[in-house]
Amino acid sequence: MFSAGIDKRRANSWVFSLLIAVFAVWGAQQVAIKIGNEELSPIYQAALRSIVAATLMTIWFLIRGTPPWKMGVSMWQAAALGALFSLDFALLFVGLDLTTASRGTILYYTAPIMIAAGTALILPEERIGRIGTIGLATAFAGVALVLWRGNSGHDGNFTGDLFALGAAAAWAVTILLIKTTSLIHVPASAALYFQLLGSAVLLPILSLALGETWIVPQQVDTYWALGFQSFLVAFASYLIFFWVLKQYSASKLSAYSFLAPIFGVMFSWKILGDEITPAFLGGSVMVIAGLVLVTKDEGAS
Repeated sequence: MFSAGIDKRRANSWVFSLLIAVFAVWGAQQVAIKIGNEELSPIYQAALRSIVAATLMTIWFLIRGTPPWKMGVSMWQAAALGALFSLDFALLFVGLDLTTASRGTILYYTAPIMIAAGTALILPEERIGRIGTIGLATAFAGVALVLWRGNSGHDGNFTGDLFALGAAAAWAVTILLIKTTSLIHVPASAALYFQLLGSAVLLPILSLALGETWIVPQQVDTYWALGFQSFLVAFASYLIFFWVLKQYSASKLSAYSFLAPIFGVMFSWKILGDEITPAFLGGSVMVIAGLVLVTKDEGAS
């Protein structure tokens, strides 16, 4: 019995170490996008990422013998998922072409805050408690501080900041769509597949429509950035996260979600040399604190 308890603790420790690694990968995503944008047009890069990841997901489903198109996703739902995912990453990739990775990371990870606020408005049974309300207010005040232009030392671009917030809003709308329709009963991996598949079709069209230049990458760093985004982020990390989600409650996992923006800012500072100004640091702490309070409130509920 004692041995079983030790084995369970070891298993839990291993699983949550894996989860922390997933959030680290998600935090590093913005750095990889920024590196890829140095050589590739932003939406073209996003399109390549989706094409590779969708291909990997298709192979994975075929090997498992579980076609995602037989998992209860209607045509309009698949189209909506693909369109929202395309909007999400088109805005994020363009935004990160205009602003710093650290700012883009903090603003993009306001999505869970938007999801909590939207869910409370749409689903009365998921009302936000006092702790969550304080968290929302803290996070939105932090966003205002991050966006504050009086801090002349930063390298961000206001348009890029707004694009990152728009990407967060698209992410939030996607989750609200899933939570308020029959998609709530569809395996998360199937929903992800149609997001990737739709964006693999729509993003190249959008890139061509905007007149972006399509080139074969010449820089090794670009290939590393694309490989990281396509395989580790859009394919492997999500499958690992969905597997962990089956083992533990969503509320327990959401308590760790604040790690992604922390890792994102750390990697942006260390790898890209992003300047961390007092106003940005203060706003980041407020956003992350708000995220912690909101997830704590959801866990209590």
